[in-house]
Amino acid sequence: VVALVQDLWDLRAMDTAQRALADSERKFRTLSDASPLGVFHTDAEACCSYTNSRWQAIFGLSLEQSLGAGWTSTLHPDDRSAVFAEWQRCTTVGCEFAMEFRVQRPDTTLRHVRGLARAVLGDDGALTGFVGTVEDVTDARAGEARLRDSEAFLDRTGRVAGIGGWELNLLDNTLTWSDQTCRIHDLEPGHKPTVEEAISYYEP
Repeated sequence: VVALVQDLWDLRAMDTAQRALADSERKFRTLSDASPLGVFHTDAEACCSYTNSRWQAIFGLSLEQSLGAGWTSTLHPDDRSAVFAEWQRCTTVGCEFAMEFRVQRPDTTLRHVRGLARAVLGDDGALTGFVGTVEDVTDARAGEARLRDSEAFLDRTGRVAGIGGWELNLLDNTLTWSDQTCRIHDLEPGHKPTVEEAISYYEP
């Protein structure tokens, strides 16, 4: 009888654990699908076992197409070897993967993306895979190109006017300065100011 009761308690505990796991997974998927970033999970060989809807939209793939090694087919030919080499390095040392690269979607559109992934380790410390995010930075890169082009304006004498430019993204409140704008403020080109920092340069 004692053994039977113990078995019943074990089954009840197992059922409770399974319910908790299922509830946790539902919450994760709900949060993931609401994320503005692409979310993914891979095994140690970079084969996807999960992608959220935003990830699929960025890469232009369905859920089925994104699983396994399907995502690698979208890598731009000029970036593919570099992405594979960096992923292999991160797999070998178990470090964070952080890289920008280009994606050639099935509809032929080109997107610039920033990928971040962290290693997932098993109980024995061995690498079991990666979880990460992908951000579409195409518009940001286009904005930076426009700012660089704006510095090429000529003044009335035909000389480069040295005009600085800036762009503010109202969706996430990020500010981008051109290199000339940075120089005007005695800062190194490439400086990324906050909106508050930029406003602080003005007299009250």
